[in-house]
Amino acid sequence: MSRCISEYRKTKPKLILPDDTKKVFERIKDKRKYLVTDGNKLVQYNKIEALSLIKVFEKFFITHRYGLKCAKPSIYCFELIKNLENVEWEDLVYIGDNPRKDFIGLNNKGALTVQICSSPYFTEEVPKAYKARLKFGCLSKAVSYLLKHHSFA
Repeated sequence: MSRCISEYRKTKPKLILPDDTKKVFERIKDKRKYLVTDGNKLVQYNKIEALSLIKVFEKFFITHRYGLKCAKPSIYCFELIKNLENVEWEDLVYIGDNPRKDFIGLNNKGALTVQICSSPYFTEEVPKAYKARLKFGCLSKAVSYLLKHHSFA
């Protein structure tokens, strides 16, 4: 079993970024962006590489590189981003999809949280504290709104 898991983790997946996501990234290419992701560090890095995201984001924070205790909902990696950018919590915008872990820590700090409601997580019932402040059906609508209504640095 452990050999099977090891082989899976070493696999270089063949993934394609959707065209609409590519267009969004092109639209905000001058904006500073960071990726925070949970999961096995090798698997997550292989996905990042396969999706050609290396040039899209300033830096990647694969939370498991810092220890399992730093996985979301921990705000550890977000604190690193806040310090790198020298900004306040209120200046951070986080776009995610999983209300079970993505938003609660950042909501408590005052960051703007945005849920993309196109994943299976959208229908899950969670306490109010776990819900994103804003919800959109797709990334392009979320980014359009943020560009128009917020100082989306």
